[in-house]
Amino acid sequence: MLEGAEISGHPIDGEPSVTHDALDIIPETAGPRVITFKGGVAYSKRTSAGSLAYQVNSHMAAISLIPSRGINLVFGPDELPTIDALPGTVTIHPAGTACRLNWSSPGETVIVSIPLANLQELAHSEASPASPHLRPGVSRQPDLHALHLARLVKEELLRENSANDLYLDSLIALFGIHLLRNYSGTVTKPDTRGRLSALAARRVQDFLDENYSRKLSIAELASFAKLSKGHFTQAFTATFGQSPHQYILNLRLDHAERLLADESMSVAEAAYLSGFSSQSHLTSHMRKSRNKTPSQFRPLRRT
Repeated sequence: MLEGAEISGHPIDGEPSVTHDALDIIPETAGPRVITFKGGVAYSKRTSAGSLAYQVNSHMAAISLIPSRGINLVFGPDELPTIDALPGTVTIHPAGTACRLNWSSPGETVIVSIPLANLQELAHSEASPASPHLRPGVSRQPDLHALHLARLVKEELLRENSANDLYLDSLIALFGIHLLRNYSGTVTKPDTRGRLSALAARRVQDFLDENYSRKLSIAELASFAKLSKGHFTQAFTATFGQSPHQYILNLRLDHAERLLADESMSVAEAAYLSGFSSQSHLTSHMRKSRNKTPSQFRPLRRT
């Protein structure tokens, strides 16, 4: 979550009447930050409750480093449920999106800012001719890869000597690629015709984040968007850049990867808890989608 918005112990409050440079909304007293060629990064700590309303001109991602209770976000007209953030919780703030953040407990966060043009360049490096479209919202599960990158950013920003801009540039680029692969759809037309509304997309996404491991039908998902099955499939694909089947499969594979990091969890158990019918079913999809087997996600054993 975006944190550290305090001056002399008083939170910044108000409506986002103008669009700001991304890191300008974070007071200098919150923690160190560096602006690089690729974007910007900041490390932020907060010690009391507060709120902040803002709108920024770059894409932003905020990664929680410690548990933090009572986080509430409003993106435009859509208010998200209040959550308790865990280490690795990622909040996405797309450029130009009005946002209000409320928090009720201490927290520690790394913020990554990437200008629109730079994210577009990274999208092209992914062989995507379409424009990147980050989805505003909060990850429902801790993102361990984002947490690892955030800790590297924090470590570099807190170095006794000055932070290395080239190193931070590399971390920002890695963050950008990770965001594109996990938190974006693609927009191939300048308008939004044929896509889910922002509210419908959020409802469907929240439902899938909670229920991806069980058997789901297109009819059940379409009911959340109040669309026919055929219209829903087309609108979902246009919104998220992949079919409902592929989207759910990726959620299941991500969960399986996290479970497999636990040495006490068998592959069969990880498969079952992630929504796969069997160990071989999980193995088959991992090979096809991730070019790895379940055993390759196991932690390395020290000899």
